[in-house]
Amino acid sequence: MASNQTANKGDLAARRSLAWRIILPVPLTIILAIGLIWATVPRIVASMAMNDAGLANQQVATEFKTIRAYYSEYVVNKVVKGGVFTATHDHKSNENAIPVPATFVHDLSAALRDNDTTVQLYSPFPYPDRRDRKLDEFQQQAWDYLRANPDGTYSRTEARGGHTMVRVAVADKMAGQSCINCHNSDPNSPKRDWKLGDVRGVLEVASVIDAQLAHGATLSHLMVAGAGIIGLLLFGITLVVARGVTQPLTGMVRDMRKLAAGDFQVVLPGRGRAAAGPTKSVPWRKRSSCSRPRPSSRRVMRASRKRPANAAQQPRARPSSGRSPMVSRPRSAMW
Repeated sequence: MASNQTANKGDLAARRSLAWRIILPVPLTIILAIGLIWATVPRIVASMAMNDAGLANQQVATEFKTIRAYYSEYVVNKVVKGGVFTATHDHKSNENAIPVPATFVHDLSAALRDNDTTVQLYSPFPYPDRRDRKLDEFQQQAWDYLRANPDGTYSRTEARGGHTMVRVAVADKMAGQSCINCHNSDPNSPKRDWKLGDVRGVLEVASVIDAQLAHGATLSHLMVAGAGIIGLLLFGITLVVARGVTQPLTGMVRDMRKLAAGDFQVVLPGRGRAAAGPTKSVPWRKRSSCSRPRPSSRRVMRASRKRPANAAQQPRARPSSGRSPMVSRPRSAMW
């Protein structure tokens, strides 16, 4: 009795060991996949959101520069030449004044301030009405970089006011002779020796990417949930398959142990198939005569070769027995 209990415990332990060897890789793989998704997808989505925002900000800066150039060339020059209107930064209090191109950009940026994208134009050489403006760390670094690299782009991602922002800065250059003449002739201009192509200031475009980051977090959660559901399904399928494999193997091991212990009453798998039904044998009398073996053609040919050529003409000799002699007949006539 004790030996049977010990054998059963051993069978159970072997069965669990084999089942765990089959099942264990599945949950480990699922956990690893979920961990990789949780660790990599949010970073990838955040990086893509920052790159997309940076490219979009560069496009907005290019559009603003194009609009300002168009405004300066086809609006300010035509209006000022008529002599009725003047271009000044203090245009709101004067009905006969229009904003200069830089003020035009400042007014547009103020109108967009309530949106997630803002535009700023600043310079270390501000006009007197904006002299109290101080450049922050990013703006000062952008000015230093763009002054040395006028065709470059300076960008950074930072948190401001509880929001994640992507700030992109490009150089604002003196692109037209009319702008140079206006700045060099204005008595309020802080600098009067501008040349064509000089970096006048910095045009910055900043955008909030909180919505993109939230979308990335939602996507990560959905991917983790999907991986978990798929993992549970695979785990269940693997568990069913493992049970179907381990149960017959465990029974075979148990029977083999009984045989090794001298118990020959064990019914082995497949043994009962041979005794399930006797095969029906055909009686010998009912067999066809065609089933009897016939001499092969090779034997007939060999026998014909051994017979002499004149065997048909030679009579068969019979032993004399006192009876009247009989005329011998050829073999062919006897047949």
